[in-house]
Amino acid sequence: MTFTNAGLKQLMVVLVTLFLMAGFVRAVEGAEPANKLVKIYVTGKEDVRTLANLVAPWEVHEDHILTNVTDQLLQEIEALGFVVEIVQEGFPPSGQTSGGTVHALSVPANGPEGLYHSYSELTHELFQLEAAYPQIAKVHDIGDTWEKTQGLADRDIWALVISDNVQIDEGEPEVLFMGNHHAREWISVEVPLYLAKYLLENYATDPQVKSYVDHGEIWIVPMVNPDGHQYSIDVERWWRKNRRDNGDGTFGVDLNRNYGHMWGGTGSSPDPGADIYRGTEPFSEPEVRAIRDLTLTHNFQAVMTYHSYGQLVLYPWAYTGDPPADAARLGEMASEMAVRIQQVHGEVYTPMQSSSLYPASGLAVDWFYGTFGMPAFNTELRPDAYPYFNLPEAEIVPTWEENKPAALYLIASTQNAEVAPVPDIKANAIEPILLKPLGSNVNVTIQLNPGSHGGENADWWTIILYNDLVQNQWTPVNINGFQYPLLPMTPVSLLNTSNLARGFYIFFFGIDLKANGVVDTDTLYHDIVGVLIY
Repeated sequence: MTFTNAGLKQLMVVLVTLFLMAGFVRAVEGAEPANKLVKIYVTGKEDVRTLANLVAPWEVHEDHILTNVTDQLLQEIEALGFVVEIVQEGFPPSGQTSGGTVHALSVPANGPEGLYHSYSELTHELFQLEAAYPQIAKVHDIGDTWEKTQGLADRDIWALVISDNVQIDEGEPEVLFMGNHHAREWISVEVPLYLAKYLLENYATDPQVKSYVDHGEIWIVPMVNPDGHQYSIDVERWWRKNRRDNGDGTFGVDLNRNYGHMWGGTGSSPDPGADIYRGTEPFSEPEVRAIRDLTLTHNFQAVMTYHSYGQLVLYPWAYTGDPPADAARLGEMASEMAVRIQQVHGEVYTPMQSSSLYPASGLAVDWFYGTFGMPAFNTELRPDAYPYFNLPEAEIVPTWEENKPAALYLIASTQNAEVAPVPDIKANAIEPILLKPLGSNVNVTIQLNPGSHGGENADWWTIILYNDLVQNQWTPVNINGFQYPLLPMTPVSLLNTSNLARGFYIFFFGIDLKANGVVDTDTLYHDIVGVLIY
């Protein structure tokens, strides 16, 4: 049994990704449209922290942030001593207004795959899915939007639950996926919607999908902010908040600054005109209360909320730079999802604690983790920079495809890890990286929990890669693939020696369930450990 050339190349990319994901340029949640796109130059984290109380950076670079500002806010920032470079006047560009005129970049009518969904199109599709799969899909109205509470519109917050006995609460593990806290982040609607369609359409033919649905409840809320989303279609493409009338000539609350844990702290604003306005109190917004009330009546084991843009996998805390109690676990899960994402199309998503980018308070991930202790993640989807929130329609499906394995991994993690095989590889009982001086003994062990696939045949892979750190080239030292039934393993020594040369080694142990002699990344379960000999 051997790797194909393409399979080896793809897997080598996957292996090194875990250790090479650091980068300086990152893009994140954006700021409410105004009339200038600017670079604000910074000299360190404290400058970023100061600016995060005024704006939500679009991108955080080593020496500047990219965002957009009003003339008044620009003056305030310059008065604080910051150097500001105007990238573009009259922003947004022609055809994308910041006033009340319908822009030229509206969503096309529902049609062929690859088009973004409006609220009405999303509603239609969710109820079509329920009608097509009534035994395993059910739509719930979990709350009203602000405009509906005022009689200004008729929009609800829809949740779709997927389970084998969908009419019955069986007490199974539950997981929640959400999109579109921020209006202009259209791609964040599409990824959770595609997840719902994938699970339903493949339930009857894919044993893995069937196992996920049979063993748990998967809740999907694709559009948390319908009012704002519609406004971004009809009037102002770059709109961020919901559509609350603040009573002073300004509109909107940033829904992802309105959650209760550490609400009102750094990285949020008391100014109703600010793009990061946090509201008058925690859970002041009906859209956020809908998520709160859904959570209080269910037993979610993990949550994923999708945003754009920046290609990041973020985890708590956002409000402080202190690490969470479960930092190792959360970091490992975020890294695993980032690796699985990159396997698909080669796109790098960087895992990190949210506050490492910039601080923010009142976020969903902090509330879910801080209140319930559950793993909570915020995936910033494509792109990594330009064209900002205007992700081309041709990239909708690839963005979903690369995020699919990460979503399935999160689902599996809530089901006691008994659905999927769980490989484990350690060096001297340590993971993910062991550092040792030349001549030290290194004992690399592997073990396996077969999950619910005990006894089934699978492809087993063990791989060792070496980088001498001078040429910076990765060389396969050992590639071993064979088929064997999945059985529980006590730790087995893969390598036990003190004769390793200086350099960086990656040890890989993986299982894929198709048992066909090639690397099948869609059913590949793996673990990685690095060893640096210096």
